[in-house]
Amino acid sequence: MGVEYLQSNLTSGELTPELHARVDINKYNNGVASAENMVILPHGGMRRRPGLSKITDTHTEKSRIEPFVFNTTQKYIIQFRVGFLDIYRDGVRVAADIVAPYSTDAVIETLDVIQSADTMIITHDTVAPYKLQRQGSDSSWLLEAIVFTNAPEFNFGVGTDDYENDGTTQVITTVIGDVVFNNDGDALLGKDRTYYEAQTVQASIDLALEDYTNATNWTEVGTIEDAWSATRGWPAVCTFHQNRLWLAGTTERPTTIWASKVNGFFDFGLGTGLADEGIDDTLDTDQYNKITNIFSGRKLQIFTTGGEFFNGAEVISPTSSEWRKQTGYGSKRLRPILIDGATLFVDSSNRTIRQFLYDFNEDGYVSLNLTLLSSHLVTNALAMASIKGTQFDVGDYVYVINDDGTCAVLNTMRHEEISGWTHWTTDGEFKDVTVLDKEVYFLVLRNEEYFIEKLTENTYTDHNVVINGVMPTTFTVTHSGVPVVHDGEEVVYTDVSTGTPITSITTDYHVAFATTEFKVVADYSIMPDATYEGTGGSNVFTITRDAYRIEVGLNFKTSVVTLPISNETQKGVTLHRRKRVVKVDINVLESLGVYARKRYTGDRSFTVVLDQAPIPFTGFKEMYLLGYNRLQEVEIHQEEPLPFILRGIGTEIAY
Repeated sequence: MGVEYLQSNLTSGELTPELHARVDINKYNNGVASAENMVILPHGGMRRRPGLSKITDTHTEKSRIEPFVFNTTQKYIIQFRVGFLDIYRDGVRVAADIVAPYSTDAVIETLDVIQSADTMIITHDTVAPYKLQRQGSDSSWLLEAIVFTNAPEFNFGVGTDDYENDGTTQVITTVIGDVVFNNDGDALLGKDRTYYEAQTVQASIDLALEDYTNATNWTEVGTIEDAWSATRGWPAVCTFHQNRLWLAGTTERPTTIWASKVNGFFDFGLGTGLADEGIDDTLDTDQYNKITNIFSGRKLQIFTTGGEFFNGAEVISPTSSEWRKQTGYGSKRLRPILIDGATLFVDSSNRTIRQFLYDFNEDGYVSLNLTLLSSHLVTNALAMASIKGTQFDVGDYVYVINDDGTCAVLNTMRHEEISGWTHWTTDGEFKDVTVLDKEVYFLVLRNEEYFIEKLTENTYTDHNVVINGVMPTTFTVTHSGVPVVHDGEEVVYTDVSTGTPITSITTDYHVAFATTEFKVVADYSIMPDATYEGTGGSNVFTITRDAYRIEVGLNFKTSVVTLPISNETQKGVTLHRRKRVVKVDINVLESLGVYARKRYTGDRSFTVVLDQAPIPFTGFKEMYLLGYNRLQEVEIHQEEPLPFILRGIGTEIAY
């Protein structure tokens, strides 16, 4: 018996192996067993991920990259490394070795960073808050500690007092256990703004004249001091919301949130509690909730080790501020992102991405598990970033860097019910990711060196360099005088002499790649692998064939593996039955170099000239296969760096 099966919707992405028998759910029909180095298209198919263009060499030590967008044309990458900052613009280091107070890799990994206009705020619970400001040019930057006006204070001792010494005459009788708050401002007979507890009974003493340093009569039990200091800790996280700067989570006060005055970002004075004055709130719940993130979404949101909160006030003020706990998953100290109207955060398991979103049925926020169906792809998240569509894609994408050097990529369009993950690898390890407006940058470890590389459309290798020659007005040579039809349009071939082809590439590859073989793509032809000739800074690649576009870079594997094929027949589900895939029809768009079960589908026909680059193919690639198996899967992959868009897979199955 033969059955035809078509899969034209792949938007559920790569599903975890635990789901490979769940033929009863819709996601099974829209998912695949593996999608390596592929991008999910919201229209239903998948395509080869863009390559990574070599931007700059960095350093051998660990680092971290963050975006700094001054305006639509002046955009920078800030690189944090132990003791220093480096600034990049358009792939060029414009400022180097700016001295910074961040002394360990662990501190750099857990910094919180926000930016507004020309100022970036940087916080960590072991380092005073700093601000980084652009000083009018690409090369002029200032990093300095923030000077706060009316910094918050806190009583780190007893909570209440019986008497207050304000420096005026007060004659009283004390008994053992009475607490006096010494607040006379002179620190002559005891520390100022300090609490002292009576150890003896004393009659008719003047609080203004009493010597609180007398250990027989008094014991220091507390003091009011700056809430932030080297001994008490500094705010760990920060954000801007409703024209206030919000700071939260010190070492000594891990569950407290502070807000500046409205439009006075560095003034935290509480004043008399007017609507525009500072705020000092503490999360008082039935469990320990150390604050790990504060985030400005549709509401001001707080993420802690024990749960997720939001502030219910429409306009937050000292009197209206109210924190409501919503869910109890806990969060890792990794800054959340806003995508598709929801806040995404990494929960306390460190391997689950959750979507913090208001639900009208619940009349509250819920934390939906976005990695449930692809739980094997997020192992231990190190970094996360998102991009809201590009000129090439209409979907929203989330990039999650794992500690094993891989990258999990989510395509999400919530209102279209599209949510699917794919798995990216490279010749090296992904270490960090950041989005600069509409550009995605990765920090990649290759050959024990760190490199900043840009995700670049229409490239097919990593760490690549692309050189373009001058194209002729029309392409290649005359094909026996016969026009060729490509994608529905006639392409007429003439002489190449009007163009200027490329014969070699000279570029600056790092010396770490001295023995590395690079892939060479000449137009759409794969040339012999090349290693550079010379030393770092003058690396010459000799091209064996002239071309108008040469790409040199590192190859990466691309593959899509279908889930075990199953159909509904009169006898029931066929997942468990022995079967054979008789034929597979691969529906591709503008693609080359496609394989099915390691068999090359072919890119040339008898109507082309063999010494010219092949033309990307659109249509069906038909392949006949052999062999019976219960769990029939079909792997579609590439072995060379060439364009690949998969629109669907049709199979003919025999039982």
